[in-house]
Amino acid sequence: PWANIDVSALKDMLDSASDDDTMFVDVRERDEWDAARLPRFELKPLSAAGEWLETLPRDKKLVVMCKGGVRSEKACAALAQCGYDDLVNVEGGIMTYA
Repeated sequence: PWANIDVSALKDMLDSASDDDTMFVDVRERDEWDAARLPRFELKPLSAAGEWLETLPRDKKLVVMCKGGVRSEKACAALAQCGYDDLVNVEGGIMTYA
């Protein structure tokens, strides 16, 4: 139901993807976001998914990242259950980006 990419593919997407068709979602918590974040990502903590899960655009590819890849995969599963179908999980998360 979703694609898995590594951080080198993520770097390519960050360089080339248009904001018109791609949204980058960071599902970590606020304190993690404050400590380190990547450009273009929007903070949508998995712990508050009930508040944002149905509000993301359905006409864009959603690229989902967390710290190590576990929460982003859970978020992709939840989004898929809500009918989102253009999902990308960043395997290894921000920990493997640096």
